[in-house]
Amino acid sequence: MPSDNGRARIADGDIVVREESRGTSSVFIVRVVPGPDQYSLRSRETAISQALAFAVRLRSRVWMVDPSDRQRLLTPDVSRPPGIHTITEMAQRVRGQFLEMPGLQLTARQIERLCGVEADVCRAVLNRLVEAKFLRLKRNSTYARPSD
Repeated sequence: MPSDNGRARIADGDIVVREESRGTSSVFIVRVVPGPDQYSLRSRETAISQALAFAVRLRSRVWMVDPSDRQRLLTPDVSRPPGIHTITEMAQRVRGQFLEMPGLQLTARQIERLCGVEADVCRAVLNRLVEAKFLRLKRNSTYARPSD
């Protein structure tokens, strides 16, 4: 739903991942608007992954809200044709790109553009692929297969 300045805004049924400072660390709260907080998680990637899973089931959008209340839409408007909706599906797409093109090396920004996702979502995908040892982060800030 657009706001007065033409930008999207959080609406009922949207899922919000809110970062809060607690002492010296951050926690990430996940909730469906206008309901109560549903999850308190320590990892941004885990919170986004959980939110994306909810979004698929509820056919809603996911927003990230930082401690200064800046809001960023992490998923496209649900009225557009279905695309990639979960971290797992996006990881499969990125995995497919690297398998199709041996020697491929891409920066996180290039992968964001390739998948059409926000930086936080892309980071969650890349972290999952690095943890699974499918990709590695090279010194030149590109991601590549460990064998490349």
